[in-house]
This record gives sequence, C-alpha cells and structure tokens, in this order.
Amino acid sequence: MALDRLDPKSSFDRLGEVFVLYRKHFTEVLAITVVVQVPWALLSAVLVWLVDQRWPIPVSDQGGPTLKDVLGQTPNLMANAAIGSIGLVVTFVTMAAMTRAVVCCQVGQGVRVGEAYAFVLSRWKALLGSFTLTTAVGGALFMSLIGIPAAIYFLVTWTFIVAVVILEGQGSRQALR
Repeated sequence: MALDRLDPKSSFDRLGEVFVLYRKHFTEVLAITVVVQVPWALLSAVLVWLVDQRWPIPVSDQGGPTLKDVLGQTPNLMANAAIGSIGLVVTFVTMAAMTRAVVCCQVGQGVRVGEAYAFVLSRWKALLGSFTLTTAVGGALFMSLIGIPAAIYFLVTWTFIVAVVILEGQGSRQALR
C-alpha cells in the first residue's frame, strides 16, 4: 500500500476527509461493522439471557438482597464479565478492520470486507498482545483510587494503538511506546 500518499494535514482536514470517505464507501464501511457487531450483539444477548436463566438474581422477602444472595451471584457476574470481555475484543477487531478500510480508501484502493478482516487476521498476534497489555495495565491502574486518572489518560492515548499496529506494522510492545 502506498502510505506515502498520506500527506501531513491538520486534524480537522483529516477528519473531513474521513467523513467524505465514509460517505463515498458507505456500504463497505457499514458492512465491515455489521458483519461482526450484529452477530455478536445477538449472540451476547442470548448468552446473557441464558446466564440469567441459569443463575437468576434472587430477591429476599426483606426487600433487598442479603449477603448470601450477593455471594451467590458470583457465577452470574463471572459469566457476564466474560461476555463483556469478548465484546471488547470484538470491538477491537472491528476497529482494526475499519482502520485498514479507511486507509485503503484514502490511497485509492477499493475496500472489501473480507480483505479488511484478512489483513486484521494477519496481524492477530500483535493486536491480541496490544489488547491484553492495555487491558491489564488499564485495569491494574483502575483498581487503585490514585491510578484512575492515569488509567483514563493511558486508555485514551492507547485507543490509537490499533492504528499503530495496523498502519505501521508494529508489535504490541513497540506500539505502546
């Protein structure tokens, strides 16, 4: 891909170009999102329903949950946390495919859903490593009251890690720098 055609521009100029690209390639961009996000949304809704059927949330006759009720919800909470974590990975993958598609459109190449996801699949190790590192570090910082501002800063900064991995071909550790 001829990335040398990506001339330096202001953020507003680049944002305007992205919206023009989205309008011009609307069906392809929509398909990249829909092909992964809609099936995941449906599957996660079914999984959450099944979890809630298996481990219903009890309500005591005293009007609120007792400690025993709360502790009995551990399987429910763990299952829902796992479903949410998978959802984060799905969103991360969609972001990577969208990044690839926008760059392909920017340099004048067509974009196809399969090609965008095939490229993401070729970079799966770096993307998974980046996701794991950002989630682990961000989660560890969020666990302490003092670390919350740093966690917010790093997680916002690291939203660009997908673009670095996809566009620059960096590994997970190099992309965090």
